[in-house]
Amino acid sequence: MIPFDVSACPLAGVNLIEASAGTGKTHALAGLYLRLLAERRFSVRQLLVITYTNAATAELRRRIRRTIIETRKAMMGEKTEDRLANPLATHLLAQFPEDKKRAEIVRALDQALAGYDEAAIYTIHGFCRRILTDHAFASKMVFDAELIENQQALEREFVADFWRRRFYGSHSVIVAHALDRKMDQEGLRKLLRLSVHGPDVAVVPDFEMIEAEKLEKEIGLLQGAFLQFGALWRKDRDVLAGLLSDPALSAAVYGSKVDELVRKTDILAAADELPWPLPPFVEKLASSYLRSKTKSKKTTPEHPLFDLVDALLPQSQKLASLLDRYLGRLKKEFLEEAAREFPRLKQKQKILYFDDLLLRACEALREDGAETLIRILRAQFPAVLVDEFQDTDPLQFAILQSVFGRSENPQAALFYIGDPKQAIYSFRGADIYAYLRAAKSVDRAFTLATNWRSEAPLLKAVNVLFEKPAQPFVYEQISYQRIEPAIVAPILPLTIEGERGAGLEWWFVPGREDGTALGIGPARSLINRAVAAEIARLLALGRAKKALIGPEPLQESHIAILVRKNAEAIAFKTLLAQAGIPSVIYSSESVFASDEVHDFRLLMLGMIHCEEEGYLLAALTTPFFGLCAGDIAACLEEEESLESWRVRFRRYAGLWQGKGFLTLFFTLLEEDGARRRIAAGEGGERRLTNYGHLAGLLHQAQTQGNLRPSDLLGWLESMSAAPDSTKEDQQLRLETDRNSVRIVTIHKSKGLEYPVCFCPFAWETGPQGKDGLPLVFHDETNDWRITVDLGSGELDRHRALCERDVLAENCRLLYVALTRAKNRCYFVWGNIKNASAGAASYLFGPADATAQAADETMLEAMRNFAEASGGAIRITRLEAVPDIEERTEEAQAKKILYRPFAGKIDLRRKIASYTYLTRAAQDEIEWDEQTHDVRRAEELPDPREAETLLAFPPGATSGILLHEILEKIDFTRVADERTKSLVIETLEKFGYPRPWQEGIGRMLQNLVQTKLPAGEGKAFCLSQIAPAQCLRELEFYFPLQSLSPAKLLSVLESEKARERRTLHFPPVQGFLKGFIDMLFEYEGRFYLTDWKSNDLGGHPENYAPNGLRREMMRSFYDVQYLIYTVAVDAYLKARKPNYTYDRDFGGVFYFFLRGLAASPETGGVFFDRPDEAFIGRLRDALLAT
Repeated sequence: MIPFDVSACPLAGVNLIEASAGTGKTHALAGLYLRLLAERRFSVRQLLVITYTNAATAELRRRIRRTIIETRKAMMGEKTEDRLANPLATHLLAQFPEDKKRAEIVRALDQALAGYDEAAIYTIHGFCRRILTDHAFASKMVFDAELIENQQALEREFVADFWRRRFYGSHSVIVAHALDRKMDQEGLRKLLRLSVHGPDVAVVPDFEMIEAEKLEKEIGLLQGAFLQFGALWRKDRDVLAGLLSDPALSAAVYGSKVDELVRKTDILAAADELPWPLPPFVEKLASSYLRSKTKSKKTTPEHPLFDLVDALLPQSQKLASLLDRYLGRLKKEFLEEAAREFPRLKQKQKILYFDDLLLRACEALREDGAETLIRILRAQFPAVLVDEFQDTDPLQFAILQSVFGRSENPQAALFYIGDPKQAIYSFRGADIYAYLRAAKSVDRAFTLATNWRSEAPLLKAVNVLFEKPAQPFVYEQISYQRIEPAIVAPILPLTIEGERGAGLEWWFVPGREDGTALGIGPARSLINRAVAAEIARLLALGRAKKALIGPEPLQESHIAILVRKNAEAIAFKTLLAQAGIPSVIYSSESVFASDEVHDFRLLMLGMIHCEEEGYLLAALTTPFFGLCAGDIAACLEEEESLESWRVRFRRYAGLWQGKGFLTLFFTLLEEDGARRRIAAGEGGERRLTNYGHLAGLLHQAQTQGNLRPSDLLGWLESMSAAPDSTKEDQQLRLETDRNSVRIVTIHKSKGLEYPVCFCPFAWETGPQGKDGLPLVFHDETNDWRITVDLGSGELDRHRALCERDVLAENCRLLYVALTRAKNRCYFVWGNIKNASAGAASYLFGPADATAQAADETMLEAMRNFAEASGGAIRITRLEAVPDIEERTEEAQAKKILYRPFAGKIDLRRKIASYTYLTRAAQDEIEWDEQTHDVRRAEELPDPREAETLLAFPPGATSGILLHEILEKIDFTRVADERTKSLVIETLEKFGYPRPWQEGIGRMLQNLVQTKLPAGEGKAFCLSQIAPAQCLRELEFYFPLQSLSPAKLLSVLESEKARERRTLHFPPVQGFLKGFIDMLFEYEGRFYLTDWKSNDLGGHPENYAPNGLRREMMRSFYDVQYLIYTVAVDAYLKARKPNYTYDRDFGGVFYFFLRGLAASPETGGVFFDRPDEAFIGRLRDALLAT
């Protein structure tokens, strides 16, 4: 490559400038811009500058303008300190000695400054948008297209449509396999992210078409074998349990674990349909497995069921293989359909996302007749400067190349400026091979080899680290060019106790005493403490004026810690806070992934549903109000206190709707000293910054979309469900500018510099294959085209190529980290688990980088680098770390003397509920080894069919909505307009579409018309029950005796009709509480009522008596209504004179609301009237006297 000289470089042709870290890339670009103004006499409207972020665009605008101003000063003989302006002015004065020419140059610079607001400096997306809007006819751009910043709602719509078309009507096993393989709607949305790589991605393999009929035939065969298995187990269950307990079998696998195995198999064998996938424990019932677990010289137990399982498992594996290929085909079809149809969907709705700007521009430049548009653009921009070109992707390069790369004008100028060693944004779609292809097509290639950022010892250390390895960046096309320090550079030296010292402090973390690698957890702990201790030491020396940057003491703002993940940043911030060292986090993480989103969600729910006690109390737990648990509990006891908060929240809701979310936010901060209180808490500045950031984004969304409160809450939830850290407006903001240690992610640090840098985790490999996406790699046999492998026969080879891509990017990430420092860099490596697969081991480790090397082998490799550096690298073995004195208030509090509590607290005493008593037992219903409760796909409701409640969305929110309606309606007047209005208001309150009103209305009509048993052959309807006859949301507390699972079960099982089940809860004593949905009276008898919104399937017959009975037992609802009956019995005894259970208690109704969607006769109602003697025994077991 040719050394780059900004004063001598030709101003025409296609040029590549490779600019290593700290070599003045932006100065070079600004210098070229100025020369094109002065020498080629282009206007600022003719000079196109393209970069890749809004922040970089703003910085380039500032730097170019400053260069123009300072060069003009130098041309006029005025003094300037700009190191670029003086050489450029000298060059221009030498090239144009005539006064007239010089005056023309100064006028050209004056004109550039006067019209600088029109300078064509854009992001690549901004440039494409300019193409589409300025040349709308040529590009066939829709005039009223809206540019959106978030397309998640559209993604969900597109994915849901594909899912419905491909899985509704499919066999339940196919649906279950898709869910097991994470090919649900969220999985498809992840697949859609692959569009970041552009439309020309290759997808392999080309799966054969597998007909659904073939799959269903295989499923039928397996289903038959499974039913045979179930029948055989039920028939010989006790015999089989005895065989599995045979002492000949391994005690580690069977033995005491047989009871659990039998229990799980009981549940499995009771299924009347093939559960998929088969739970792993089934393997333990196979004869081949039993033989492998039989003790030596012992006889293996035999039974036909064991042989049947031996045949069942291969059938299962065959089916799984077929299903995998079937899903692979569907994934490929989805990707192809997404590339084709997703842009059309947006075009149909007249909206554009940022990436659509690129796609539409590229399409416009490839269509017939595009030559006219290309000719116009080339005439409009005869000179183009592309900054940060290493971050381009194939689509962006195709746009630039098609317009500016093959110009017929020999005087046209195109400059690509970048550094392939700093290409670290593949997760955004950046493709290093686009850069390498461009490098092959240029007329001239230059390099910037003088570093203006760092001290000479540090540069020498970096040179040694990257010159010694044969291919430091994995690909032979990316080489390392030695960098020299600037002879005269404004770099203030670092001196510690009078010495300059090494530029690179290389710390080594030894393995464990037995020679094996140290675990990642212990390594992190050691490194974190070592970094914090060294920072504390440096700052102490700075305060003593023994550590200096030039003449100034070293202080917190001179130090940066570079991390890979936000979790690492938080850990360091916590540790530094304990040492009394202020720090700030500078991260590219999305603010929508922060904890503060949850606080805002609770706050917004509290304002939308301030009439609901639960939502209001949850909102009061947020930091805005500073309430403790006692304060919130007091609100429950004091209705006046709760009502005052409700009034306040109504006012907040009015502010939100009337003046916008930002006004509400600032009101909240200023009331009751909330700002000061939050700031004073742990991480207060970070919290306040995130709150302000979120409030601004919420206000913007509200005003731009004219969103109602419930819509804005939905927007927040959609954004937090898929935070996007690539969007600049989402990235976390710096919480303070005060003197603090900077904790920065490596990606965010690119382009920044700090006097002292710590790189504690550069040895890590980074996340691999943990994002749920298929394998993505560059195919070297197909011109390095980006390729997605969904499960080809060459998966292993492709995985190796993918791992090479990851390793190459990790090497570039390491280079970026090591080149941020100006004076000194601390770099950590060591004998750490999994570190052998990282970039550091590839670059600096022994030749066999695949194996974990021993301490001494690694240290020897490090010493070789240190010797080659001539003192620029110093190696330290990291073992004992000095303790850091804690300076926090908590640390001082530890010194306070206090009297230890010597008493005992009876942990059995608590307030329990039905849920407390049955939760663990309900959890046991599901197998703990990857099972799915999947309905047949044809039963899944279509959300567009709102006329029936069977299709109503499942979930807790829907249940709360229905309960709220039933809590307020008059059963005698469900057909009037007031009930209809109540339903519509409730739907809107919860953010549900209005069309559901029809289905809910039909359910209410059926509910009140259903014939209910009244004893002695009589019947009645809820339509006969007036509001005065109802007690709704009846809360009860009663004193609870000491209760254990065995004691409760002994009572429950005393009723012969009840089947044997298990309960698991810690012994409890104190109080039992609950809420009864409704207690009503009819003809002198009282009836206990509970509303259930459980989704039992998409067909009315699922809510027939047998189905309801199964659900009551499965969910332990029978235990619930028995407890509630005891409570009602006690309640009526205390309040009704001469009460008797037999005469006055009518029974229990459980209304399954979805089952009432069809007609009053089809089901949906469970009724029971427990025996009086049984209720007496249960009362004696529960109630304390």
